[in-house]
Amino acid sequence: MAFDQACLQVRGDRVALAAVANAQGWASAERRSPPERGWQVGYWTETRALVRLTGYPATADGLTPAQVICAVDRIEARPGWEQKVSALTVDGAPLGEPSQPDLSTYQIRPDMELKVWDLADGSRIHASYIPTRSYLELSINYPTGR
Repeated sequence: MAFDQACLQVRGDRVALAAVANAQGWASAERRSPPERGWQVGYWTETRALVRLTGYPATADGLTPAQVICAVDRIEARPGWEQKVSALTVDGAPLGEPSQPDLSTYQIRPDMELKVWDLADGSRIHASYIPTRSYLELSINYPTGR
């Protein structure tokens, strides 16, 4: 699974992601505008999923720390996708069951489902799923401003 290779194994490291992309034969993707004072790299996988690694600076008000977000979107979701994600391993242990997030802190579309896995290091995996389109996006944030 591209999310495991691109996000969980490289932990937000641009050089390591480039090595994975090269080994897998992923094509470089045109970059959208990176966030102000931030950076972004992207790759197309063999299944046409888009891997993005984006670095964000801390907000001026200090409410949001600097972070790196790794996302894989345009994933065709097949039945059992949630179990597949729950079985992914981090530090040798499977993610397990997702938690139900406080949806009042998220702005999501009415036709979207959101699942969240909180990791021991403070990172958080988000799975955004749109059942009517069989579309899945997986992302993980790595706070870097500690």
